This record gives sequence, structure tokens and C-alpha cells, in this order.
Amino acid sequence: MRIVPLMLSAVMLVAATSPAPVSSGAVRTALLAAIEASDHAAVAARAALLAEMGATLSSASQDRIAPFVDADLRESLAARFAENAQPIAAATPFATLPPSMELVEGIAWDGRRLFAGSASNGRLMMYESRTWRELPLDAPPAGLFGMAVDVPRQRLWIAAGTTRRGAEAAEIWRGLIGVDLASHRIVERLAMPDGGSPGDVALAADGTLYASDGNGGLYRCKPGCATLERMALKTPLDSPQGIVPSPDGRSQIVADYVAGLVRIDPADGSVTPIGARTPMMLEGIDGLVAHGRDLIAIQNGTRPRRILRIALDDGGIAIRSVAAIEREPPGWDEPTLGVVAADALLYVADAQWTAVGEDGAVKPGTVWRATQIRRLPL
Repeated sequence: MRIVPLMLSAVMLVAATSPAPVSSGAVRTALLAAIEASDHAAVAARAALLAEMGATLSSASQDRIAPFVDADLRESLAARFAENAQPIAAATPFATLPPSMELVEGIAWDGRRLFAGSASNGRLMMYESRTWRELPLDAPPAGLFGMAVDVPRQRLWIAAGTTRRGAEAAEIWRGLIGVDLASHRIVERLAMPDGGSPGDVALAADGTLYASDGNGGLYRCKPGCATLERMALKTPLDSPQGIVPSPDGRSQIVADYVAGLVRIDPADGSVTPIGARTPMMLEGIDGLVAHGRDLIAIQNGTRPRRILRIALDDGGIAIRSVAAIEREPPGWDEPTLGVVAADALLYVADAQWTAVGEDGAVKPGTVWRATQIRRLPL
């Protein structure tokens, strides 16, 4: 087998001209260009690089590259792509939401109760003593997305927005709502200032709230603020998703769905990519939470979809290692967001975003399934 030296040469080729790649999408684009140019060496290098990153390649795509690589490499690549696609099913069922909840995106944990919201109908549910019950919200928003619990202040913060686009979206209130954990009533509303729609929310130790808009915006609200403010960043983000504030509050790690992980310095607005020492597939991350010194990432925009444990170096400026701890187990549709509960990740395993059309509306005739929340030991 010659897969190892060929992969190493591919890695060395990329590292000689740029940082180690973190986007399998970019490598796939380069692979397609190499095929169209009939560049045998580049096809072999890019295919090997995809395999090294942990990506998969369909049988049809492997057949397409077959004329450009020798038999030994084809066999090695097929074995590696098959290994990358092998399911890892380490989680167990924790709770199941009824089909009437529809599009479940975000969940939160307050130490004894689990909260879940629907991005399509705005329903909020609480799981306690192995039972779900609905928490009616006064004037509920169109949809509930990411959530975060502020235990000291007894608030459940929820990103309230919409999947709709155009004029219909403009009519819907969007921002963060604060639900009192005792009364289960909305006691605070923080509007987004520029028509954005929040997808995820995170809480810093000092009570500062951060919210992301997948269309490019990153927002914050310091304790006592009346509205969210858009953070001025020196480098635009493509599609910010999950956010992990640093313990000292001086920076935030943000998952950019297109570019991978970046570190934000709110003091000067600088955006620094968190580099990888070896090629790693880090685009397509939706949920991002901290567990000790590691990051736990829910990656639903790649092939295969995975949950990752990401270890940073001591300075937190580079990725030391990435390990898949869950990968395409039976029952997945599209995993979205999760929350750490003690030494486990509770996560949404079947959000059913395939039911949403290009206009952001639920497709006619959709039949919703029950939504499973799974528990993944960490």
C-alpha cells in the first residue's frame, strides 16, 4: 500500500504554500479542477488529502478519479474513505420530543431540567422527571433557536428568529428573549439592531451575551444593556454559528460554517483563524461548546457529519488534535445544537431541516418525526 507516503506528500505540498487546510469543500473544488485539467499528480494529491482530513468520497466520485491514479492508490483510498464513513455510535437516547414540536434546533440545561424549542412554531418545552411539558410564552416569536442558561441570574436566554426570508421575515420580531426560570415568563427582550436573525447564543462568565447570525453578524449585550449591538470586526465572517467565550471574557471562539474556527478579540475587533497543524475538516460546524479545555463541535455541513472533540494547544491559538466521537450513527437526520450536562453532551440528533424549503417555509405535505435528544459521554 502506498497511501501513507502519497498522503504525506499531499500534506507537505499544501503546507509549503499555505496553512494546513481546514475546508474539505475547498479541497473538493481543487480536486474537480484537477480532474478537468487531467492533472494526474494533483488528482492523486487532492484525493489523498481528502482522505487524510477525514472526509468521504462517493463510489461515483471514486470511479471518476480512478483513471488518474494507479491500482494501489485506488485500493488504499477506497479503504480510507470507507474507514472515514464507518459509523461511530457512542450516544444513547436521553429523551424524545413529540412530532408536534417540529423543527427542534436548540436545547439548554440548567442542572436538572432540559429545555427545547421549535424553530418553526415557537413552542418551548421543558423536560423534568422524565416528562415533557410545554411552557406557554406570551406573544411567542416565530421560532426558537439556540439557548443558554444564566444560572446566577435565573434566566433562560433564547435566540428568537425566523427561517423565513424576504418581506415575511421583516414582519417578525428578532432578538434574544430572557425567560425567568421560576415563572417561565418572558421578562426581557433584546432586539437585534439591523434586521438580523439570531441562530445561536452564548453567555460569558460576567453575564455578557453573545449571539450569532448565520448571515455574517456577531452581536453582544453587556450586563444591563437594552439592546444587542453588532460587533465591529476587522475581518468579515461568512456564517458564524456556535460561540464559546473564553473563561476570562477577553475573547470568543466562533465556528464559521465556511471557514472553520476563529478567535475574536472584542477589544479591537480582530479575527484570527485557529490554525491546524495537519489537514483537518473543520468547516460545517453548527453547535460549539466547551468541555474543560476542549471544544465539542457538532459538524453537520460535511461528508460525513460528525461530533468532534477538538483539543487546542496551551495558548489556545492552534488546534492540537481532532477526534470524531460520534459519526453518522443510525437515526441521524441533521444533528444541530447541544449542551454539556456534567460529563456528557446532550444534543439534538434529528432536527429535520430537510423539511424546510429554499424560501424558509416548511415544505407542503411534511410529516414530522419525533425528535430524539441523545446523551454522548465525554
